[in-house]
Amino acid sequence: MVTFPPNGPHSSLAGHLPLFDGTALDALLESLDNDRGAVADFVAAFVEQWPLRLARIDDRIRAGDAEGAVTAVLSLKVSSQMIGTNQLTSLCLELERIVREGDFTSGMERVETLRVVGAETRAALEVQRTADVPAQVESL
Repeated sequence: MVTFPPNGPHSSLAGHLPLFDGTALDALLESLDNDRGAVADFVAAFVEQWPLRLARIDDRIRAGDAEGAVTAVLSLKVSSQMIGTNQLTSLCLELERIVREGDFTSGMERVETLRVVGAETRAALEVQRTADVPAQVESL
């Protein structure tokens, strides 16, 4: 588990949440008519798209582009919620608020926290996606 935030004095709700909430994958499975293959594909896409999503968020915050940063953060937040990555979802909520307030310095600090938690989450998802989809749904 990552200590939050690893690079700043502010407390974070994310550090008090589990990495995953398996009920989110159960809900996704149900919304996809119990298509386990679709759930596995969604998780795989999340893992594969992580570097691009993080880079987009980082780039937009460094550029001071609040609208672009919020759009990028919202994209990550929604997909994180759908697969139950609680810590990433919480960090996205915090980052969205920070950027909307125009605090890009704190935003960059939070991006570094997002980078650490994202790497941890991605590694865990990589392990899970090599397992059988029913195991993913039950163990995440």
